[in-house]
Amino acid sequence: FRLYNTGELVDVYDEKRDQWQLAVVRQPVPESDDLIEVMRYGQSRIDIVQSDKIRRFDWQFRPGNRVLAKFLDDETQWYPGTVIEDRGNGRFSVRFDDGDVATAHRDEMMLKWATKAFEEDPEELI
Repeated sequence: FRLYNTGELVDVYDEKRDQWQLAVVRQPVPESDDLIEVMRYGQSRIDIVQSDKIRRFDWQFRPGNRVLAKFLDDETQWYPGTVIEDRGNGRFSVRFDDGDVATAHRDEMMLKWATKAFEEDPEELI
C-alpha cells in the first residue's frame, strides 16, 4: 500500500468490463499487505481491490479536455476552460469559459471531470 496514498486518484482494473476505471484510494485493508479500499468515480460503494489491479492515474492533458486552470498571475483562483493546444514542455493553451486564452503549465491545471466528486463532497472520498 505504500505505493498509493489515501485520497490519491488511481485507475482500477475491472475484469468484468475489461477496462480501467477512475477511483480514489481510501485506505489499506487492515491485516493485509495486498488489499486496498477504493471508491470508483461516480459510485458510492467501496470496493476492495488487490494492489496489482491498481495503477497510477495518467494525468495527461490533451486538446478538448475540460480543465480548471489558474489564469496568468492569479495563484488563488481556478477557472474553467478547455485545452486547445499542447505547446510542449508541460505547457498548454487554454480557452477559458469567458473567452480569454492563456498558456498554463500542467502544474496549474486539473481535469475538470476528475474534480467533480471532490467539489460535491470531498469528505466522502477520503
